[in-house]
Amino acid sequence: MKYTVANLKLIKKMVDFSNTDDQLRLSESLHKNQPYFCNIIDQVKIDSRCLEAHLFCTLFCSLALERAELLTDECFPCFPEDLFHDTAYKIVQKHPEISKRAETYPDRISRHVLNGVGFDEEDTGWLQLMISAFLVTVEKFTNEI
Repeated sequence: MKYTVANLKLIKKMVDFSNTDDQLRLSESLHKNQPYFCNIIDQVKIDSRCLEAHLFCTLFCSLALERAELLTDECFPCFPEDLFHDTAYKIVQKHPEISKRAETYPDRISRHVLNGVGFDEEDTGWLQLMISAFLVTVEKFTNEI
């Protein structure tokens, strides 16, 4: 499964229209299914200025995972923390093995997901990287099925 621009826009709309019950369910789901990714992103909750960015990342990634599982009819494994760290590092460093598509994820996230959302530059950069690393990890798994 590849996350197209249409997928990204749909997931963002779903995040925008989520209510408190949805947010709780999605957060619990991501923490249950991808606890190692949550270990990484939960570190920013220490700073109260990052709470909105953290919530957005949690909701977006939870919905992206649910959508991928629905479309592929697969239950994804719990990905190790090192895989997310390595993927994020490769995206930042633009390593050739990450692929041209993965290299462009931060720009696509900025253009199609974070447009019109009032995050500061630091939060925006963090969201671009973490969401990109998550989506690339999921895409790589679906390509291996």
